[in-house]
Amino acid sequence: MSYPGSIVGIIVLDMPKQLRQRLSTEARQAGVSVNEVGNTILCTAYRVPVYRTGKPYVPLTTNGRMVFRVPAKVRKRLRQQAARDGVTMAGLIKVALAEHYGLPAPNPARKPRQH
Repeated sequence: MSYPGSIVGIIVLDMPKQLRQRLSTEARQAGVSVNEVGNTILCTAYRVPVYRTGKPYVPLTTNGRMVFRVPAKVRKRLRQQAARDGVTMAGLIKVALAEHYGLPAPNPARKPRQH
């Protein structure tokens, strides 16, 4: 489907199981992709018009890696907030999803690098 702007991918490597389950359940019930559900939540949270893919539901894999395809404007707002707050974009995504589902928000802080 067309969208008036660029669509970009944001990778979240360690999505908590409870959030994956909630996203998957909502997507299955609505008959849409998990990405569409996550994208709708993020677009709403960052006040950007929703990008709808129209793709059907497909079960998630068991790992915690997720890729959200969102309008570039969402990524820009996530980047700005992450820089301002000293946290990661992935952390902010997890917080937005947790707040949407009424779950405890995970800490969005950067994890120390392992050498």
